[in-house]
Amino acid sequence: MKVYSHFIDGVFTNPSGQTIASVDPSTGKVWAAFEKGDAATADRAIQSANRAFATGPWANADAQARAKILDRLAEVLEQSWQSLVSAEIQDNGKRITEVSGQFSGLHTWYRHFAAEARTLGKEPQKNAIPGVSSECHYIPFGVVVAITPWNSPLMILAWKLAPALAAGNTVVVKPSELASASTLEFAALASQAGLPPGVLNVVTGFGDEVGEALVRHPLTRKVTFTGSDLGGRKVAEAAAGNVVPATLELGGKSAQIVFADVDLNNAVNNYNVSNTHSLGQVLYTDYVHVFQISGMILLVAMIGAIVLTFRQRKGVKTQSYLKQISRERSEGVQVLDVETNKGVKIDD
Repeated sequence: MKVYSHFIDGVFTNPSGQTIASVDPSTGKVWAAFEKGDAATADRAIQSANRAFATGPWANADAQARAKILDRLAEVLEQSWQSLVSAEIQDNGKRITEVSGQFSGLHTWYRHFAAEARTLGKEPQKNAIPGVSSECHYIPFGVVVAITPWNSPLMILAWKLAPALAAGNTVVVKPSELASASTLEFAALASQAGLPPGVLNVVTGFGDEVGEALVRHPLTRKVTFTGSDLGGRKVAEAAAGNVVPATLELGGKSAQIVFADVDLNNAVNNYNVSNTHSLGQVLYTDYVHVFQISGMILLVAMIGAIVLTFRQRKGVKTQSYLKQISRERSEGVQVLDVETNKGVKIDD
């Protein structure tokens, strides 16, 4: 069984012995364990992120330098994303086709925000006052706390981490205690790509023990959360204590965005897709052979059951289906006069 430690200041920490078991949904067996963080763990991670933001190579890196690091991270992901698949599948039980589809495109998010970072810089602003010039400068928040869910940890992390790093922030990630492995494996790849120590930290544990401590920490400057409505309320309440801005992605209704250049009729026709239709798509694509084999097994079982019903064995009473379906209505009911306290014998 693999035991994962927190990733703080560019290295995995020494195990504390306090862990949370991760159960593989496909087998029902424990396959890994994560460190159970607490307020002290949260403080170490936040302090590391704050040092990286205030001093060192990341603090001195301009937008162009950050873009180069994001590009290197994208290259590493493009080459090594397969190494992350197994950890996420064992953690949350998703299909390998879905996870592979997500991970094969992870690098594009980091490459996209590398390009966005290159556009950052001072921008001249119009000023109505004669003789006065104005400029707009983009300033990073500082330490960002990112809390991710169990269902698509690395994909959702990319949506949070890539823009945060492009803007010059440092990040502390608290993945779901149900699925932390792929995030920790990713942290190791990010370090290999040249991300300076402290820029990305990952702490694991329960929300009320380490997550809340991260959000309430006085050095936290921004919070981004994806999860349940209840969890979002708790995060918002904790962030409000220090007037920290929080971005909350909570329960939704699967909204779709339709752009102006889309084929509107096609978009409308494809919008209302039922669960039955979606299930059929999965069965007749990814699992078509399994579906066909299952159908053949069921057919053989049905034929076998029918054959067994006609099998004659000595000493075993059987039914005659021909007699049952050909008898008259009067033959189906027999009225008997039974004396009190006496039974009655019915002929076969």
